Amino acid sequence: MTADSGRAMADHMAASPDATARPSMRRRDLRRNREPGGRGDVLVTAVLVAAAAGVLVLSPSRDRVWITAGLALPALVACVMLLRTRRDNDALRATVAATRDQADHQDRHDGLTGLARRPVFTERVREALDRQDRSGSAIAILLCDLDAFTTVNEALGHPVGDRLLTQVARRLESSLPPDSTLARLGGDEFAVLIERLRPDQACLVATGLADTLKGVIGEPFAVGEREVSMSIAIGVAVVDAEGTRPGPSEVLSRADTALYTAKRAHLRRPVVFSEGLSLPEEHDWLVRPAVEQALREGRILAHYQPIVELTGGRVHAVEALARWDRAHDLVGPEAFLPVLTRAGILPDLTEYMIRHTATQLARWHRAGVDGGLRVSVNIPPPLLGDPRFGDRVLAALDAAELPPSGLVVEITEEWLLDDVDAAARAVARLRRRGVQIWLDDFGAGYSSVGLLHRLPLDAMKFDKCLIESLPTDPWLRRLVGGLISLGEDLGLDVIAEGISRPEQLDVLHELGCRLGQGYLLASPAPAGLIRPRLERGRVGEEACLAPDGPMPDNVVRLTDARRPTVVPPRHAVTRLPVHGSRPITQ
Repeated sequence: MTADSGRAMADHMAASPDATARPSMRRRDLRRNREPGGRGDVLVTAVLVAAAAGVLVLSPSRDRVWITAGLALPALVACVMLLRTRRDNDALRATVAATRDQADHQDRHDGLTGLARRPVFTERVREALDRQDRSGSAIAILLCDLDAFTTVNEALGHPVGDRLLTQVARRLESSLPPDSTLARLGGDEFAVLIERLRPDQACLVATGLADTLKGVIGEPFAVGEREVSMSIAIGVAVVDAEGTRPGPSEVLSRADTALYTAKRAHLRRPVVFSEGLSLPEEHDWLVRPAVEQALREGRILAHYQPIVELTGGRVHAVEALARWDRAHDLVGPEAFLPVLTRAGILPDLTEYMIRHTATQLARWHRAGVDGGLRVSVNIPPPLLGDPRFGDRVLAALDAAELPPSGLVVEITEEWLLDDVDAAARAVARLRRRGVQIWLDDFGAGYSSVGLLHRLPLDAMKFDKCLIESLPTDPWLRRLVGGLISLGEDLGLDVIAEGISRPEQLDVLHELGCRLGQGYLLASPAPAGLIRPRLERGRVGEEACLAPDGPMPDNVVRLTDARRPTVVPPRHAVTRLPVHGSRPITQ
C-alpha cells in the first residue's frame, strides 16, 4: 500500500460516520493495510537474501562480484520499500488513533462550545461523590439557563444564537474556580460542578458564585454589529457528606427543580434546592382536571371588590376576582391560577371573566346602579400578545350591550420590562375605543417609572408591598408620596392596594392618595351581596345588609370614612393546597 492510499483511507475513516461505531471493521481494515507492507515485503527480502547467499556459495570466485552486485540491488530496493511501507503504516496507525480520539472527544464534548457534554458531566459528578465520601467535603451543582434565548434565535437567526452561546460559554468558563467543571447540557442550559467545599460554607460559596455568573452574563454581548443583552436563571443543589448519598441523577434533578422554580417565579436571584421544594407540574394532575371541568361548567365565579374614594367612601370601580366553587367551598385564585397558567388555558379563564363581568355590569346599569361604574379585569401577558385579543374583548362588550368605557384592563408592571412596545400596541386600540388601561402591582420589585409615558395609561395601582410598612417606614412614606405626585403630574389616577389597617389609611390621607382598595375598606363579595353597596354608591354601614337580610360574608362596616372597622368573616375563602398541605382559611 502506498502512502497516498494510506492517507486516503485515513481521510475516509475520519469522514465516515461509522468510523467510531464499527470497531471490528476498523480492525479488519487495519490488518489489510498492514499485511502488504509487513509480511509480504519481509518475505521478498528474505528470499532475495537467501538467493544471494546461495549464489555466492555455489558460484566461481570471479563471478561473485557481479552476482553480488546484481542481487544486492534488488535486496536494497526491497529494504527501502520495506522501511517506507513501515513508515506509512505507522503514520496510518497514528492517523487512525487520532481519528478515534477525535471521534471520542466529539462524542464527549459539545461541538459548538467545546465544553463537556451531559454524559461527561454526569461521570464527573459521580467521581466527585466518590471523593466526597473519603474527604467529608461538600459539592455543589449549578444549573444555568438563559432567559428568552429562543427570542434571539427567532429574531436574529440561529447563526447569531450560536455565536452568542459561544460567548456565554467563554464568560462562564473564565469566571469559575480552577477545580470546577463546566458543561453544556443542551440548548441554552449549562452546568457547573464545584468540589471540595467546606460543608458549613458550601451554600454561601455556591450562591456567591451564582451571583457572579449572573452579573457576568448580564453584561451586553457584542455579536457582529449587534449588541445583545441577556439574563440567566440559576438553580443550586448542595450535597454534603452527611446522610444518605444521592446518585448523580438525583443531584441533577434537585438542581433542575431549583432552576425551574426560579424561572417560573421570575426570580432574579439563584434558588437553592431544599427538602419540600418540587416542580409544580408534579401536583397539577391532582388539581387541573377539576379546575378545567369547573371552567366548562361555569363554576368559576366572579367576586367583586370595590375600589373606593378614601374620603367619603364612594365606589369608584370594582375589580373582578376569580373564585372556584368547589363543592360549595370557595377556593382562592392562588390555588388554581398557576395550574391554568402552566396548562396554557389561563386565556380561556380571562375571556370567560370578561364576558361574565361585562354581562353583570350591564345588568347593574339597567337596574339603576351608577352608570359610570367600571369593572376591572386582570389580563395575563400572553393574552395581550394575541393580535385577536382586542377584537374578542370588543365583541364581548357588544354582546353584553356594555359600552367600552365600562371595562378596565389591568396589566402587570412586570410585563413592561419584557416588551413595552408590544404592550403599547396591544392596549392602544382598546383605549381608543374607550376601554381604560390600569397598571397593576406598581412597585412590586421592578423599575418601570421611566416607561410610564410610553403606555396609554389611565391609572396605576400601588402594590401592597408599598403599603404594608407605610406607617413605620419614613423612607417608604417619602417614596410613596413622590409616586403619588408623579401620577398626578402624568394625569393618572393613583390607587393604593392592600389597605388592611387604619394607620395605613391615615398615612395615605396625609400623602393625598385619592383612591384605595383592600379588606379594610371592602372585601370581595358575590354580585348579589355587593349590589346594595353599589346602589348606595358608597361603602357604608347602611350597605352591609344583603337584600334578604342576613349578614354577607366578609363585609365591612364603614362607620367613618377614615376609620372603618372590619367584621370578622363568617365563612372564609378556602385556599386549596397545591403541595399536599392541609387547607387553610383566611
